[in-house]
Formats: sequence, C-alpha cells, structure tokens
Amino acid sequence: MLIAAKKDSSTTYIAERLEDVHLQYFQENGKTTEDVHKFFDWTRKSGRGWQYYKQRSQEEIWRSQQMIADGVFNLLKLKEERNLLVSPAFSTWSSYVTKLNSSKEEPNDLAIIVYLERPFGGFGLARMLDRSQQSPNRQVQEDAEKLQTLQLKHWMNHHSDTIRMLNYGNMLDETDTRISIVYKKFFQAKNKK
Repeated sequence: MLIAAKKDSSTTYIAERLEDVHLQYFQENGKTTEDVHKFFDWTRKSGRGWQYYKQRSQEEIWRSQQMIADGVFNLLKLKEERNLLVSPAFSTWSSYVTKLNSSKEEPNDLAIIVYLERPFGGFGLARMLDRSQQSPNRQVQEDAEKLQTLQLKHWMNHHSDTIRMLNYGNMLDETDTRISIVYKKFFQAKNKK
C-alpha cells in the first residue's frame, strides 16, 4: 500500500511521512521486524486502507504539534463544508476531538458539541443537524441524531437562554419548530427519570 502510494505523485509526500511515523513508532516502542509484519498483515486483512492510516498519522502529527481542536477545524476548512457530516474531513476532525478529549483527566462527553457550536452557533448547528436527519443516507441520519442528542444535553445543562427561547416558541421557520419539539420531548423524557 505504501509502495503504491509513494509511486503516485499526489500521495508521495504523505506516504513518506506515514512511513517515517510508522518507523519512528516501531523504533520508540521496541518493535521487532516480526511485529511490523504482523501489523501490516493485520492492515491488509482488516480492510483498513490508505485513508485510515493517512488519517491516523495526521492525527498523530497534530497531537505532537499540540494543535487544538479549533485549529484543526479551521485547517480542514470544515466551516465551508456544505454537507458537514458526509465530509471525510469531518470524520477525521471528530476522531481527533474524541482522542484529545479522552486524554484529559476529566473528559467532557459533550466536547464535540462545544467545538461545533463555536463556528456555527447553537441554532446554526441545530438547523444543520436537523437537515442532516432528512438525508437519504442512513449513516448520516444516525450521526446527526447522536449529535443532536448531545446538543440537547448540552443545552439542558448549560444554556438556560436557549431553553427559554425554545419554550416560548419564538421560532422563525419549520426547522426551528421541529428543533423546539424535539427539545421539549427530550427535556420531558429526562425529567421523568
């Protein structure tokens, strides 16, 4: 896989970087030649291809450079994405956020929402997630539902102004009305427990 990637001029640079990262990892962790063979055999059998390793290596580079989630978000130009949840760059970014968050002493299970609300705003993100739930792609729908649930938890815990606005029904359009209804159902279900 690396050999093929090194032959393609569009992937040569990243293939060489990936190779360097792998070699450095193997050397620093005292891996033997047999370990390396097992690793590459696993990659072949698991079906995880070039994109997966390119993503993982890039995440390692960002971590070593101590890049913050917002910086990576901007680097990947995710605010410009028309269909954010479909973008491979979003998958890379969300994986990076998850790893950054899990390495903290007190991980925040709502971290991804906190980061996403910064560029899009609370309602902007809510509208985006609502639109994504209308997608014909089932995986996009499921991802949007999971993110929406996290956002509703975030609102319930931290945003009393948002809650008041939703409860007064000061909605601008059909999407906002749907968001309000979903939030009210979520809030009622949480309060019944």
